[in-house]
Amino acid sequence: MENSKSAEHALRVIICFSFDHRAPVDELRTFKRKLIESSFVLHSIELSGTFDFIIEVGVPDLQTYHEKMEELSETLQKLVLRYEASFVCKRFAKPPPGTSVSKPPEEIWVPCEQGLRRVEAADINMVTAERDYVRIHVAGGSYLLHSTIGGMLDKLGSDSFVRIHRSTIVRRDLIEQLLHENRRWTARLVDGSMHRISKSHASAVLQSSAGRGAPSDIRNASSPRPKVRRPGTPRGYEAARRP
Repeated sequence: MENSKSAEHALRVIICFSFDHRAPVDELRTFKRKLIESSFVLHSIELSGTFDFIIEVGVPDLQTYHEKMEELSETLQKLVLRYEASFVCKRFAKPPPGTSVSKPPEEIWVPCEQGLRRVEAADINMVTAERDYVRIHVAGGSYLLHSTIGGMLDKLGSDSFVRIHRSTIVRRDLIEQLLHENRRWTARLVDGSMHRISKSHASAVLQSSAGRGAPSDIRNASSPRPKVRRPGTPRGYEAARRP
């Protein structure tokens, strides 16, 4: 049940609304109630300041997010002056007092012919699954280790590594571009190699890259967005606003 919930809310988005206060009060109240009671809205906050209302949305993928916003487009044009959307990349929670926080290891010990060899975590470029083993790729070679992909990601930490496929982990700073073609995402690394991103991991990769900005060139990640009327403009004249 917990896994299905995680998949359902794999992509989290914070959306901030600034309402047109000339709009009918009852329509604004109805719109806010609709958002609060919506199944894809996880949290909602009413406030004063730059924005009037904030919601946190949980959807399985980017396409579903755009579909949900398209459903709201007519109401947005009528009641909303401006709205902005930000993708949630990572949450930080304070551990309970006295709880120790584990840090990713700086090294991994792997079997070799004469025993064990130390591999610096910073030297690992990629990890791929091979049945009951994982292959740790470093410059100039690779090592086999009895482990799972999930176990290796837990060891290495998600700050420096990202899982792009059920059988592939790559170091984040090696991703040069994220390319979208024929409804498939592909990661291009700095060495020019191409690696397919599975649908089940695409949202997490996009969230992470969007939050980290410049290092990743995200192409074709957006679809047409609803248009929002600027204050003081005739209803027939609409200006496109990016969420």
